Amino acid sequence: MKYIALFKYRYFVILLLLAGFVLRGRATDVSRHDTLSISKSQLSWVAKAKYGFVLPTNNLVKGRSFDIPSLSWRYSEDWKVENFFAYALEFHWTLKPDDWRAKAYRNPYFGIGLSGTNYFDERLGYPWTLYMIYGGRFARITPWLTFNGELNLGYSTNWNHYDRFDNQDNVAVGWKNNIYVSLDLYLRFLLSKHWDAKVGFSFDHFSNGATRMPNRGINMLTPILTLGYRIHDTEEVLQNSTPFVKQRRKYRLDHEVWAMLSVKQIYYNGDNTQLTTQYVDYRHRVFALSYAALLTRSYKYKYGLSLDFLYDESVGAKADYILNSADNKYYEHVTLGEKKDRFMLGISLKGEIVLPYFSVYANMGYDVIHRDKNQPRFYQMMGVKIEPTGTYFATMGIRAAYFSKAQFITWGVGYTFRGKELSSKE
Repeated sequence: MKYIALFKYRYFVILLLLAGFVLRGRATDVSRHDTLSISKSQLSWVAKAKYGFVLPTNNLVKGRSFDIPSLSWRYSEDWKVENFFAYALEFHWTLKPDDWRAKAYRNPYFGIGLSGTNYFDERLGYPWTLYMIYGGRFARITPWLTFNGELNLGYSTNWNHYDRFDNQDNVAVGWKNNIYVSLDLYLRFLLSKHWDAKVGFSFDHFSNGATRMPNRGINMLTPILTLGYRIHDTEEVLQNSTPFVKQRRKYRLDHEVWAMLSVKQIYYNGDNTQLTTQYVDYRHRVFALSYAALLTRSYKYKYGLSLDFLYDESVGAKADYILNSADNKYYEHVTLGEKKDRFMLGISLKGEIVLPYFSVYANMGYDVIHRDKNQPRFYQMMGVKIEPTGTYFATMGIRAAYFSKAQFITWGVGYTFRGKELSSKE
């Protein structure tokens, strides 16, 4: 039970991220007229419904059921999880037409949404999700056709998760709480001044980031085909507003210090043990401290090098089913590895895309000091960062291996030391 109470502060980090996203835009020195008045921006309520496909990425959705007596998987067409239905209510807003970011970022929109999902399968339950929204135009192909995207990131709960006795088939979801990520890509056709149509697809992913095992995750794909009516002609307002003039930008070297606290579970090797499952309910502590030097060359991005220190309690851990001499009963027991093997040091390339309200960052790194035989030296990190004050920030992301296998969720806080200007560029 140690450290579990401390990890409950992850809920505070979630609220901080959402609050920062809603209440405060990102501080920047591109323009002295960087003001945001929600009352003058365009507000809207959006109701959505999705009916799509659950991708066959794990045994549960493929229609395989675990048979405990034989300790093997059985297959049936009736056990497949192929489709889902989701419904959502969202609140959207845009920037003021005279805000420089409306022009610079091609009229982005923001929002908060609440959704419910039905997989038509009791083994998964009926989860609901609270998420934040960012969307906008990537490119204008013709005057009447644009390529657009939308990113959703949130927190999901009420899953019917894995239980070795009551729900042993659900290897996709190991716990009732999960992180939600969704990406929509679509073509938008401007049919008239107020009517438009969208054609594309939406990809959704649920995972707990290895906080609890098993953690195969749920992946969904939904076609997008909509016909919409806009009460306000946003684009015409923007065209008539003051044009955006790119400002002279001072190059600057920012220094970031970031600390992360998390927990994780791992799969245990049951060979030559008395274990009846590889999913032993033991959460290992993870701590990370990172320093990054990032060159800020634009209001849209920054990049640089990061030095990443990691302490991972799971390195070298083993589990077995052993006899407790105190009560003469058998229990699952985890034996931790050597402390010196738990420390790692990596160097990574870090990039950050700066958007109104928040940033998206990604790292690709290599551990110089590394003693974990079950994980590769090459690692990846990706997440979002909210800076309500422009210096202090909170982050939520994930560290992974092989660009697909989650190692743990990164809940962190940090501080940005803004460096001196290096040179002037147009």
